[in-house]
Amino acid sequence: MSAANKLDELNLLLVGCGKMGSALLHGWFDQGLRASHVDVLDPNPPGWIKEMVPLGLRINPSEKRVYDVVVFATKPQYLLSAVKSLGDISLEKTLVVSVAAGISIAGIEKMLGTSAAIVRAMPNTPAEIGYGMTCVVANQRATGAPLSVAKQLMAAVGEVSVLKSEEQMHAVTGVSGSGPAYVFAVAEAMEAGAIAQGLPNELARKLVIETIRGAGQLMAVSKSAPPSLREAVTSPGGTTEAALKTLLRPRDGLTTLFRDGIKAATDRSRELANTSTTGVQEKI
Repeated sequence: MSAANKLDELNLLLVGCGKMGSALLHGWFDQGLRASHVDVLDPNPPGWIKEMVPLGLRINPSEKRVYDVVVFATKPQYLLSAVKSLGDISLEKTLVVSVAAGISIAGIEKMLGTSAAIVRAMPNTPAEIGYGMTCVVANQRATGAPLSVAKQLMAAVGEVSVLKSEEQMHAVTGVSGSGPAYVFAVAEAMEAGAIAQGLPNELARKLVIETIRGAGQLMAVSKSAPPSLREAVTSPGGTTEAALKTLLRPRDGLTTLFRDGIKAATDRSRELANTSTTGVQEKI
């Protein structure tokens, strides 16, 4: 596989077409991947991809082709059976990308039972609307051109960063993988606070959504770090300062809560990875 590979030149097999698989496929089509170059394996494929069949997309084909890329977008508990569904397809010259959370590269290698270029990816749910954050890590065979292709594939649904080590994937899971839920929880709490102060439900929700949207965009385009942006809003003796004295209390404020929460998520990621790896070893 050369670094010059473009999406419209790839033969791609997508294994699993649920929410994340569908998000990826939509992104790839938007970036030029041709339906005639795509095969999808899924026991219950979504209705929208059936509309792509007249354009050449194949669903659960009985005859496989030679693939440049195989993407596993299944839940981790189904990954082993998904690998077995490939039959005798040779993956020696194929890039394998896995978005199955918690399954290590070593675990994927054991499942495949053959040497392959493997990239493990951790996208998050905003990928569904093209605003995902994905971190990737590759085994030795996938460095160079294969990794570049994997980055291009994941960039179709948002931003991509390459990790220095697979161990970092646990912290990534705790920050960006689980992170959308934290933002939704903050939104939920802000909305409840607004309603408690007498605002109508609909207005409270609109204020919270637009505030989070705007603040996120401001952080994205600003050259200032979050502490500087926060300070710019906080006038001495003003309303924001009054709120932050509560929200940023040293012992039980947001900084402490998020530090402890992200640590809990990171630790749980390690536990699940160990369980998954043990399960893979037992089944193979």
